[in-house]
Amino acid sequence: MAIPARIVFYQKEHVYAMVPLVSRLPGHVIIAPKRQVRNFKDLETTEIFDLSLAIKTISAEIERFHEASSTTVYFQNFSTSDDSINHMYVHVLARLKGDLKNNDEIYGILKEYDQDFMNEYNLSIGMTSKLSDTKLENLAITANKYKDHIQKSQALNKDKLM
Repeated sequence: MAIPARIVFYQKEHVYAMVPLVSRLPGHVIIAPKRQVRNFKDLETTEIFDLSLAIKTISAEIERFHEASSTTVYFQNFSTSDDSINHMYVHVLARLKGDLKNNDEIYGILKEYDQDFMNEYNLSIGMTSKLSDTKLENLAITANKYKDHIQKSQALNKDKLM
């Protein structure tokens, strides 16, 4: 499954972050290891380090970008070969006060994510091998905003250290 480079806004040696095809809330992003693994426990130490650093960085920046009060971090592992995606990844969602009536609703919403993603993927990419230009452009605009925000923030932090 090829991820369009335009929707990737953060990369390190072992991980990348992208704007998802199916967004659950404003500020929903996906962080995934570059190497396909089904479960967090299958990651190498260097991959865990990059993933952890990405989660820390992106959580803080997505929260700041959306002026959110917190973030939800949700690990998605796969246990059988019948699972649709077969690649562990992490949801990071900016959380705004009152975005859901009950805070724990997010887990039910994320539980359905894989099936919704596969449906969207098959409709927009899988059948035609091409994501609709409009959808891709909208995702790319969001990815560029996140990328610019993170780069500016990192530059400011670098200046503070000097």
